[in-house]
Amino acid sequence: MYSIALGMELLVEVNDAQGMKRALGLSAKVIDVNDCNLQDLCVDMGTTSHITDMAVGHDIVLCALSDIESNNNVHRYVEYGVGAVLVGGALMRAADTSAFMKQLLVWPDDAPASTRRAPPLASRGAHRSGRWRLYAQRDVRP
Repeated sequence: MYSIALGMELLVEVNDAQGMKRALGLSAKVIDVNDCNLQDLCVDMGTTSHITDMAVGHDIVLCALSDIESNNNVHRYVEYGVGAVLVGGALMRAADTSAFMKQLLVWPDDAPASTRRAPPLASRGAHRSGRWRLYAQRDVRP
C-alpha cells in the first residue's frame, strides 16, 4: 500500500463486530472504533467494550473516537482495553485547548491497576479535522 511505503500506518474505522472482523482480516495495525451509530447518530460507548474482546491476541492499537468529553471517558475506554483515543468535537468546543488536553491526561491515584501505565501522549497531526490523537506509550506513533 502506498501509505505503508511512505512509513505511515493506516487507521481503519469500524463501528460493529462485522467491521472489526473485516479490519482484522486486512491485518490492520490501528483500528478505530466509532461508537456513534451512523444510522441515528446516537453514541453508545458499549460498542467499544463489545469489540475489544475481538482484538485480544492481535498486534493492533485499538482507538476510540466517540464521546471523548472528559478524562472519565478516556479512563473508561482504557479500562475496555483501548490504547488510544481521537478527540474531535470537545477539543473544538474547548475555550482553552491546552487546559482541556491537560485535563484529559489526568490519571487518578486510585485508578485500577489494569489502567496504570504511562499516561497517553498527545499529538496534533496534520489531520484535516484538526483532531488530536492521544497515544499510550506502547502504541504506534504518527
